Amino acid sequence: MADHLISTKELTGLRVLTAKKSKKDPEATRRLGKVRACVFHPKEKRCVGFLVKRPDAALMFHRRDVFVAYDGYDFVDGRIVVHDDPAATDKDACKAMGVSWDDCVLWVGLPVMCQDGTDFGLVGDVVFDAQTGAVRTLEVTAGAAANTLLGRRQVPADLIRGFKRGMGAALNVADTEEETIRGAILVDDAVKGLAAEGGLAEKAGEATAVVADKAQSAIDAAKPVVGEAAAAAGAAVNKGAYATGRQISRAKGMFAGFKDEYDKAAGKAAPALEDAPASAASAASANLEDCLNDDVEYVYVDEDGNVIGEDELEVVYVDEDGNVVDPAEVDDPGAPSASRATAARPASSTAEDAARAVGSHLKKAGGMFDAFKEEYDKARK
Repeated sequence: MADHLISTKELTGLRVLTAKKSKKDPEATRRLGKVRACVFHPKEKRCVGFLVKRPDAALMFHRRDVFVAYDGYDFVDGRIVVHDDPAATDKDACKAMGVSWDDCVLWVGLPVMCQDGTDFGLVGDVVFDAQTGAVRTLEVTAGAAANTLLGRRQVPADLIRGFKRGMGAALNVADTEEETIRGAILVDDAVKGLAAEGGLAEKAGEATAVVADKAQSAIDAAKPVVGEAAAAAGAAVNKGAYATGRQISRAKGMFAGFKDEYDKAAGKAAPALEDAPASAASAASANLEDCLNDDVEYVYVDEDGNVIGEDELEVVYVDEDGNVVDPAEVDDPGAPSASRATAARPASSTAEDAARAVGSHLKKAGGMFDAFKEEYDKARK
């Protein structure tokens, strides 16, 4: 059968009714008072009943309390209804339980102590079985401030020794110490190791522990994500750097090629031809001679670049250094080939050819710098 636990705090202050049967209303009740305190066995760890404080007569005359046995009542709609039985209250109830009213004890408010005199505080609440009265736990209070800050200590029944006379608080008013009766609730020394529960300090510690645990859990959960992100970022950077290097590798030699193209267009011999075999030089000379023997259509221009007729042509003879010489000093004045070729081709044509060659090379390498960014962006995706 399940236990029906109740505490002294729950009982204290409850309204108590008693049966007032009549022929007209067999279930009629009348007010008896309110629960003032719970009463415990003098030697056993058991609640034997409670005291009911009755209202004063005419609001002036105090009336004695009524004792109700632990098995002499029922709960009806949240109120206590005492049985209509003489054995449910006062002396008849004590006689039925075999206890002396004068020896019974009120536990709540007594000091809680060990045998060596260690004081833990006062009894604040007692939880017991409503059907048998057997005590289950005892709550120790150290005052409102201490309870709020440090909490309360819960003492189980197996560590409670019971009521002890001769130590603790005074239970009577006496003129001398010899006449003073003292008593306390004796508990086992193991209670020293019990921690208080429910205080602000404990809650603060729990909150700190919860926050620390959540923070650590968040860190642990974030570690793989951060690691993956860092690895992905590193891979993207590496891919981008590799793509950039590859593009640079593709353009390798481009700038050196500018000079080669320019030199070719300017008519300069490549350095490699100086060290070439004689057969290659002979082949180059033959090709040049073939080009000169071909039919050539000459166009004559003046010094400003305007095309002029052949009849307007004024032949000017120059030596190998470009200096103008007298026609009389020329060996074969009638040979117009070299002089006419020199006059017919403007000096700026060589520079134009070189510029055209450089432009062609730039066109081949066009978009290189735009390709850098395009390759890098592809690698990052």
